[in-house]
Amino acid sequence: MPAWFNERPFAFVTDKLLDWWKKNSPEPFPTQFGSITAPPWNNWGIFYPHQFPDMQPGKLWWPTGASRFGVYYGVADQDTVEAWRDETEGDVEAEVSRTGGTFVMTDRTNETIQRTMYMLPPRAISFYLPGEGKSPLWLVTLVDVRYWWWQYNSGDLLAYPETSWDGLFQLFKDTLEIPDDEWEYTTPDDMYLQPGNLIAQASHYPLPVLMDAAAWSIGCRIVVDFDEELVTGAISVMPLDQSKINRENGIKNKQALAGGRYDMRSTFGATTGRDAGCILPEKVTVSFSRIDPATGEEIGRTAYSKDTATTDGFEGYSLFGEVVIHDTAETTSEDPDDSDLIYLADQLAFDYLSYEAESNVNVTFVGLRYLDPCGLYDAVEYHEYMYDDVQNIPDPENGYILQDTIERCMSYTKVTRAPYLWRSYTLHHYIDPNSGGGSGGSGGSGSTPDNTIDCGDGTRKRFTIRRNSNGTYTVTLENI
Repeated sequence: MPAWFNERPFAFVTDKLLDWWKKNSPEPFPTQFGSITAPPWNNWGIFYPHQFPDMQPGKLWWPTGASRFGVYYGVADQDTVEAWRDETEGDVEAEVSRTGGTFVMTDRTNETIQRTMYMLPPRAISFYLPGEGKSPLWLVTLVDVRYWWWQYNSGDLLAYPETSWDGLFQLFKDTLEIPDDEWEYTTPDDMYLQPGNLIAQASHYPLPVLMDAAAWSIGCRIVVDFDEELVTGAISVMPLDQSKINRENGIKNKQALAGGRYDMRSTFGATTGRDAGCILPEKVTVSFSRIDPATGEEIGRTAYSKDTATTDGFEGYSLFGEVVIHDTAETTSEDPDDSDLIYLADQLAFDYLSYEAESNVNVTFVGLRYLDPCGLYDAVEYHEYMYDDVQNIPDPENGYILQDTIERCMSYTKVTRAPYLWRSYTLHHYIDPNSGGGSGGSGGSGSTPDNTIDCGDGTRKRFTIRRNSNGTYTVTLENI
């Protein structure tokens, strides 16, 4: 059966319709949406090579991230489009439609794909439906709730900066008015320090840009799920471990039509690394801005490199090459071995290697299959169309075998991975210069919070305890 919106069906997508579409569609662009990572947003470091799908009727495209949104392209006749217009108009005259409808895809044999989606202005693509009378044919574009996130900005963060990850993500949730039962967020490990000034003080910037930048900076991805029965979605700032669990639960016991999962981890020899050798670097280098403590001006860069072979879970990899990631955190040290950001760099290297290694699924499943939300996918696609098939039937009069042409409904679910070597070129962290650096948290390298003491001579001093990279501690005193 075709896809449905508000209990009305789209037209069947047939081979004939697709052929007509390719030859005659007046749409000049492959997608209706522009580039969301063009300047000035590309300097945030989150660049999606696969931004939006080409206009192809009968496909629901559901991406990972806050900056991109789910898209479905369908075709329908004039009467159906007018009914949808009436049902999704705004509450006030001339108001832009914000009324969602129930979108359903089902092949009657597997799961039903059901979501709340929103109709954008339909676009006429023909004066009549080929082969089916004189009813005009319309291109109908449906989008999910993330489309509307682009209408929100961060407010005046320059005057009221968010200095903690919890506060920043709470700002996202409150601004978008996301209910508590649809929001999943866990406070990140202390080693991620604080949000960098670029996002903590980003005034009136598009919210999806900040959400993706913040999530990547704490080793997470923004993932929007859907509930088949309740229709409404769950929005998660999903960490790597949960994505791995959901990936395993999602792809197991499903019949693959094509593709599969490549092997990243196996027995490693002195010069072998299986598939990992093609996409993982020998080391990951994180570059921090080095500032002059007297003037606060940048005077260079300090870089710390983490060897892949010494990273937890990647022991024994024999690789080559280097990946460089820039971070907004600052240091006053030229020597990376003395940097308070050493453990942050280790964690960022682990995050990059893990996402690159664990994003190892390109597969097409038979039928429409619900998949648990997963930050390791670039996108999930749901396809449905009609195609001509031939069946052999016996002639009831003489028993001879006859061939009969019939139309069959074909549906499938496709999981796509992000491009190789894809990464955020800039991550956003901040370290309080008054704290001496570091978080002192789980696995962190930095100092404990500053403390002050009253000395016997009547003076007052601040002492800082700093853990060095070799495991020793340095205590510093300064007059205040």
